[in-house]
Amino acid sequence: MEHHRHPLASWFLIDTAFSTVHGVWGNVLLNTATGLMFGIPLLFSRRHFIAKP
Repeated sequence: MEHHRHPLASWFLIDTAFSTVHGVWGNVLLNTATGLMFGIPLLFSRRHFIAKP
């Protein structure tokens, strides 16, 4: 999961920041919805991605 979290967070922060600066509010809403749609399941399934000794 570690290798999936950083690209998603980077995409969300960079794209949402640029969209906010340029006033593209539809994209901000789309990014937020997409981020939640992928982020929540990844958050709740993170224990399945941790390597067990």
